[in-house]
Amino acid sequence: MGKLKSLISSIRRDNKIPTDDIIVCMTDSLVACGEDCCRDVYTKLYKKAYGNTLTRELAEEWVMSFKVPDNSGREHGQKWTMEQTTDVGNKSNVDWNDISKTDWYVVMNMEYAKHYNTAKAYGNENDPIWFAHIAKDEWYHKDKPLFDYYVEYEL
Repeated sequence: MGKLKSLISSIRRDNKIPTDDIIVCMTDSLVACGEDCCRDVYTKLYKKAYGNTLTRELAEEWVMSFKVPDNSGREHGQKWTMEQTTDVGNKSNVDWNDISKTDWYVVMNMEYAKHYNTAKAYGNENDPIWFAHIAKDEWYHKDKPLFDYYVEYEL
């Protein structure tokens, strides 16, 4: 691996190949190695760039993939916007040092998609505070970052 790093550094230093071409070459090789290689590199690159917290873009993309359980006619899984879930988090005494606002946005919408029918059975289907309690119980103090669940189940 040291020789590969050295080669890439030399190529970039000497402007022999544009960085985009290096990325394409490496990506093609990773794809040929298989899904596990791609997942591993994706995870390492993401964590190096963004840490364990979901970016807003990734969070919104993931939420849009959730099923729509409520026959509302929505084409995507977002019940609440990030601003709405942040407001609910503030009202529910979420400590933003324990969970990021983007992760909270995902888990609020995730719990809505997962538990809508139960909430409806008890008349809570439109109560974001009820879903906040579920989200806190399920995700608030996880040892494993939400990003790791994304990698495990969505990639």
